[in-house]
Amino acid sequence: MSKRGKGAMLLLARLDSTRLPNKQLKQLNTEFTVLSLLVKRLECCQIISDMIVTTTDRDLDQPLVDFAQENKIPVFRGDVNNVAGRCLEAMKTNNLDWFIRICADSPLMDPKIVDLVATEFLNSESDLTSNVFVSHDFPYGCSVEIITRTAMQKICNLTDDPYYLEHVTAYAYKHSDQFEILPVRATESYSTDIQSITVDTPQDLDKAIWMVNQLDDPIHAELKDIIPLAETWQQNHLSSSKV
Repeated sequence: MSKRGKGAMLLLARLDSTRLPNKQLKQLNTEFTVLSLLVKRLECCQIISDMIVTTTDRDLDQPLVDFAQENKIPVFRGDVNNVAGRCLEAMKTNNLDWFIRICADSPLMDPKIVDLVATEFLNSESDLTSNVFVSHDFPYGCSVEIITRTAMQKICNLTDDPYYLEHVTAYAYKHSDQFEILPVRATESYSTDIQSITVDTPQDLDKAIWMVNQLDDPIHAELKDIIPLAETWQQNHLSSSKV
């Protein structure tokens, strides 16, 4: 255990997305779903690989629980709208001092980026360490935020605004004078044309399916392998849409 105590990744998921329902369980190929590929890639993290599927207590999210149990991943279930409260209760239940927030619709999350942000957090005294604060150097789908239990409790104590409770770290960013926030910038340049490698829409899913099936090793592929594919798909898609 580090000097900052015990931590784990919370994989935040729910199946009723309006843009792409059941997106985390969509097939990318015969071997992987969006969520299963994310899990396999996160298992490659060197700093910490413990993870907890963090979903709601509704019946419709039971398939996420079934997936976690089949893969021997701990599960926490909580309030559908109060995601901040859900994260806090997951921390308390699992005796966590901090957690890494990972959105479960990011199948191509690079574990090296998780390790980068985790290293910065563990070597600091920050309340929140984030690669999406100040500047968004990384493509969407590679967002990593690490927040302490103390800071999460503070957020839940200070606001009951539904927006802040749904968007876990938004209150801290808006009131950054009340928190010690450490921004993490990219150590290399990524294409500014690639806005997202997450899966949030049917078009995102088509792109992810195509990219995964181009990769020799989807589990260990790095962003340097993935970004050129995203560029190619985007160029081809834009070209075909103009015809």
